[in-house]
Amino acid sequence: MKPDNRSYEYLIKHFTEKEIKDRFLVIYNGAREYIQQAGISECTAVNEFIIDEILLDYYADIDRLKDFHNIELAEPKKVAAYTSYWIQKRKPIQLIKNPDEETLRKYPQINWINENFAISILFSMAFDMAKPPLVPAGILIRLTEFQKSLRYYFTFRHVNAQMLELLLKGIDVLPMYPSITAEA
Repeated sequence: MKPDNRSYEYLIKHFTEKEIKDRFLVIYNGAREYIQQAGISECTAVNEFIIDEILLDYYADIDRLKDFHNIELAEPKKVAAYTSYWIQKRKPIQLIKNPDEETLRKYPQINWINENFAISILFSMAFDMAKPPLVPAGILIRLTEFQKSLRYYFTFRHVNAQMLELLLKGIDVLPMYPSITAEA
């Protein structure tokens, strides 16, 4: 979190300023890398103030959940679900100018850039996608189709973090990638 934003000061006591700043950088750098790879960096920008809001909402939720469930650490799927939820809700990637025709051809879903980024974060924080898949390529294709359906859901339906966490746990019934097991 940026040093000049001190709302929710109690969160720093529970999570440390370093942890919050590190999480800020993960989201900020992840968003910048995402728009760079998508080839849309000339017409988009990552809004740092919106990331601050994402972090305030995320850490307030996680703090509340840790207190309610009397746990020290939240499991990775919960962390992924709440992070992804607040990204899709707050939308940190902003269009700063109209994309040209070439950009629209390369990335026709530019209006859903935040939903796509949130889905990317959801899966990358919950599963170790750097390791080989646990299922054959034919089944892995279904994940791509599922992600398209999830983007539709993120765009046109009411999403909540609990639903995203349940979705990730459901994928573990027949996992496609190894789960990340470290807790936050």
